[in-house]
Amino acid sequence: MTNKELCDKYPWLIPTNRWTGERVKDFNYEFTELDDMPRGWRIAFGEQIIEELDEEMQTWSAAERENFRITQIKEKWGHLCFYTNGESEKFREIIGKYSVTSRVTCIYCGKPGRWISRGWISPFCDECARENYNHFNASYSSQSPWDEYYIDINEYYSKWEEEKED
Repeated sequence: MTNKELCDKYPWLIPTNRWTGERVKDFNYEFTELDDMPRGWRIAFGEQIIEELDEEMQTWSAAERENFRITQIKEKWGHLCFYTNGESEKFREIIGKYSVTSRVTCIYCGKPGRWISRGWISPFCDECARENYNHFNASYSSQSPWDEYYIDINEYYSKWEEEKED
């Protein structure tokens, strides 16, 4: 879907001024709030999440829908973070579902992720991990071994889940 088609169908994707809360004037469809979502996740589930959120928002009052704003969409600690100025419990459940999905979805291309980068934690598929590794390590005279740069997604999250249980 083009940005114009997205915004015509979901007007709440039209960018807003973060300080005033007003919709951007002279909007030309070059950018929507969804464009803050990392490319791979937008490919994999961007339109699905927006459709589900909009379906939930249809249960809200007209005033709640009119005043709703996305304040930020980003990757943090290897998963989707989606911040708004208002939401329902069902809305948060939808975001949570896609946050879990994002943990195993390549942030660059949207394919299933198998690797988590160390340092700036992001999920990658085999191909994008290799390209990312080569890009970041090509300028160093002594390249670090692959296992110092990436960890298997399942290994990473199993350790995280064990810490959470303690």
